[in-house]
Amino acid sequence: MQDTDCDTTAEASIRRLAAVPDQIEDTVVITDLQGDIIYVNPAMERRSGYTADELIGQNPRVQKSGSHPEEFYRELWDTLLAGETFRGDFINRNKDGSLRYEEKTISPIRDESGEITCFAATGRDVTDRRAAEQALADLEQFAFSASHDLQTPLRSIARYVQMLDRRYADQLDERAREYIQRAVAGSKSMETLLHSLLEYFSVGSRGEEYRPTDTREVVDDVIEGLSTSLVEAGAEIVRSGLPVVTADGTQLRQVFHNLIDNAVKFRGEEPLRIEVSAECHDHVWAFSVQDNGIGIEPEYHDQIFGIFKRLHGGGQYPGTGAGLALCMRIIERHRGRMWVDSGPGAGSCFCFSLPA
Repeated sequence: MQDTDCDTTAEASIRRLAAVPDQIEDTVVITDLQGDIIYVNPAMERRSGYTADELIGQNPRVQKSGSHPEEFYRELWDTLLAGETFRGDFINRNKDGSLRYEEKTISPIRDESGEITCFAATGRDVTDRRAAEQALADLEQFAFSASHDLQTPLRSIARYVQMLDRRYADQLDERAREYIQRAVAGSKSMETLLHSLLEYFSVGSRGEEYRPTDTREVVDDVIEGLSTSLVEAGAEIVRSGLPVVTADGTQLRQVFHNLIDNAVKFRGEEPLRIEVSAECHDHVWAFSVQDNGIGIEPEYHDQIFGIFKRLHGGGQYPGTGAGLALCMRIIERHRGRMWVDSGPGAGSCFCFSLPA
């Protein structure tokens, strides 16, 4: 490593980093106050394709991909010169021309008097993850478009079959009319399934912005919307500890609606009781919707969150089997997770977490 004008604090930082094992996967770059590179670790050489000699003395923009506007770099420098840490997603160009995606943290390094002497950046390569996310996004867009486009011909099939029934009703026997009814019912059922698919695949791309959301108000709104079925079920609902969280309120309403509606749908012989509550642990809100319904066998706890996975066939219970999959997808979009604690005849407790 060549000599630099950086003071002893920066030199000490470089010596410590140089002692880190070469196998470390995160890239490390140190720049002086003018932004020129004074140190790179072996991971940076491996990832970028540049040698240390090619990078030292250069501005980090030697890897510039053209993917970031100038405002991005102005915000970066404004943050660093204010003595704060900058965190952001970077798209850099490697020596061979390929792109590298990194989650990068850049921090000011200070001497004993508190003066900033240089800047240290660590980056985690997320290129493979971004590629997988893009492939998934493309697949979701295809599924969304296909689901949307298939609805029109399905409606046409149902309409023409019904026209056939009306025009030739006096010429059709009972079996023919039964076939027509089944064809119409099948078309409508398929249309319902496609609508569920559209909802499922639009969670990420068509969601609303996150805003402060009072979950008690959301639950109250859901209870009002389900009031008829709740009254018919003689349901008692208890709410406790429901907080304000930062979320997509519309999607959060879908989650509570599906969970409470399922509690009504799969109730047992005892008077229905539903408890909706939340507790905060380690900066995470844990919500639960507990009922005293028919419960779920433990071996099916994972299966029920799959799209169109139903445990009860034959039209015993209404629905498409997409509700819990939709809930899971919404909670994952909010960087949370979802699970169930249940047993046959012991009711079900559906739980999900949200960042506090």
